[in-house]
Amino acid sequence: MEGLMYPNSIVSYRNHTIFSNRITPSPYHLHSWDYVIFSFAFLLPVLVSSIFGFFERNRKSSEEYLIGRREMSVFPVSLSLFSGFISGVTILGNPVEIYLYGTQIWVMILTLLPVVFMLVHFYLPVYFNMELNSPFEYFERRFSRTTRILVSIVSLAQMMIYMTLVVHFTTIVSSKVIGIDGNILTAVTIVVTVYSSYLGGYRGTTWTNALQVLILIGSLLTAVVLGLLSISQDFKIQWNHVIVENRFQIFNFDPDPSARSTVWTSSIGGYFVWISFYGGAQTQIQRFISLPNLRTAKRAAYLNISYLVILLSICFVLGLLVFANYFGCDPVKIGTVDSFIELVPKYIENLYKGHVGLYGFFLAGILCASLSTVMSCLNSMSCLLTLDYFKHWVPNISEERLIFLSKIMNVFLGGLSFALVIVAQNIEQFLPLLWEIVGMSFGPMLGIFSLGIFFPWANSKGSIVGMLSTLILLITAITFSNIPTNMDEIGYISPNQRLPLVITESCLEKMILLRNRNNSFEGSNNLSSLLTQYNEKELIISSKNPWIPTIKSIISWNKNQNDVIEEEIFRISYLWYPAIGCVGTVFFGLLFSLLFIKFQKKLTVSPECFSPPILRLWLKWFPSHMCKWIEPDENLMLLSYSAFSFLPRGSEKINRKYKEPKCDVEITPVY
Repeated sequence: MEGLMYPNSIVSYRNHTIFSNRITPSPYHLHSWDYVIFSFAFLLPVLVSSIFGFFERNRKSSEEYLIGRREMSVFPVSLSLFSGFISGVTILGNPVEIYLYGTQIWVMILTLLPVVFMLVHFYLPVYFNMELNSPFEYFERRFSRTTRILVSIVSLAQMMIYMTLVVHFTTIVSSKVIGIDGNILTAVTIVVTVYSSYLGGYRGTTWTNALQVLILIGSLLTAVVLGLLSISQDFKIQWNHVIVENRFQIFNFDPDPSARSTVWTSSIGGYFVWISFYGGAQTQIQRFISLPNLRTAKRAAYLNISYLVILLSICFVLGLLVFANYFGCDPVKIGTVDSFIELVPKYIENLYKGHVGLYGFFLAGILCASLSTVMSCLNSMSCLLTLDYFKHWVPNISEERLIFLSKIMNVFLGGLSFALVIVAQNIEQFLPLLWEIVGMSFGPMLGIFSLGIFFPWANSKGSIVGMLSTLILLITAITFSNIPTNMDEIGYISPNQRLPLVITESCLEKMILLRNRNNSFEGSNNLSSLLTQYNEKELIISSKNPWIPTIKSIISWNKNQNDVIEEEIFRISYLWYPAIGCVGTVFFGLLFSLLFIKFQKKLTVSPECFSPPILRLWLKWFPSHMCKWIEPDENLMLLSYSAFSFLPRGSEKINRKYKEPKCDVEITPVY
């Protein structure tokens, strides 16, 4: 979740600075109208939630407050699904990914087609067949109460850390741009999101998310259109810069698993990134089951994918525009900005000079993205705590008290998040590690869902041990990859794969001017020394060296030939973590399930817990074993097994060339 979402919203930027605790006057120039429009992003959720709180003040059902009474329409839910994925990290981080590493990551967009196919045909039917109130209710009905508690604890920790990091990131960038103390912005952000979730409930949160997404897309489209118009006169020259500096990459087939972005990492790893988020995350499943039927949920999934393609394409184009604008003079290198994450705000500020209010519109879009994520997390966590814990502890609790407890949880979680943001300000060096752990945890969550949905012989003990084993393995790998070493120039086991940035002689002169003005003694302030330094790296453009260095010198990244196998394992690309998490949980879960099967008290499971297409395959291949693992249900349609068809009870049409079924199994028809 990361920079680039992890699936593109949790990219680790440990190779360069994201966060800065320096409190300095804002170097950005905002008009009064920019402040007004930026403030509207805070006002919007307050207004929408107040309207819903007023008209729905007589709510009597916790189901209505927590999941909208399963009567939500497809448009706001599809946008809310989309908002659960994006945040300020996504919007500001994706262009930086393109700026530093090229466009290879764009291949991840192509994996959305198989992702949505798997989602609507294999995962969503199970959630709707079982009529779940809480996504993790599935684990109690499929495995055990213990499994449900374990998964809910992991999910709570994941969402709380993620929400804290999003708030921390957004307030740091916003305070840097608008010149307001970060703690004040943090407090306002938490108060606004808690108020909106408290008063608006699920309906208010969903409709607020929808409006926030529209503002975000509008602000980004405006930036991209004006950016393209600004380079229309010399487009060919700018495009040549992108091509020669190798920022446009699509077909990198490097098989090395430590390569940051290749066709393999972006397609295979990208598939697991997406499907783990949409098929295994509490926030997303909660939104799907709030829709009235499976058909509507499928429409929401398809719409959501189309929004993703549009947004990510916009972000990638924005990244190329930023690169073209700063070609030959990296703002971080010369000291115009403190970190790479400020590249986009600085570029937009320069782009919007003379356009009053547009910069505030862009900043409002970034803030809306983060507020929508925080509101989604608050709503999902309060729903999880209310339904998975309080309702279980007090089965006869009234609906009014259940709603009240859910509201109290909103306030408590908001206060806890504020405290964690304050803590995060003092542990900056550990934040990249936390980003990676949060993104990695989606994989095991999907893995344990997949165990239950696809494999009838998976049991509770095996699934728990499989998930815990994989989590420990991944956390260990991520921790070791973040341990400083002397292996390479960046001081970490993971290799530095940033593409070099060429620099012009005039840019070096500007760097010296800024250093002298700021009395900075970092590096040399002598032009000849700097020319020698950069000429050694073949990255200088001057009158004597007017063109860009060779492709070979730009795209290569050092691979230490003396690495031992243990270190090679820890150098793996971050995009593989969700895939390893999902596959590892399934593998270890099945292995330990076979070991614990003799100690399993309940062997049979209701057929509604399984994906219908997969269940049909198991019935076809192993009909006698399915009799031991799947219990019949008189209220479900009985399917008779034959080699090519599954027929309703009473049907006379049987293929006589094949044997009659050894047992009948009932599964729910899905429409």
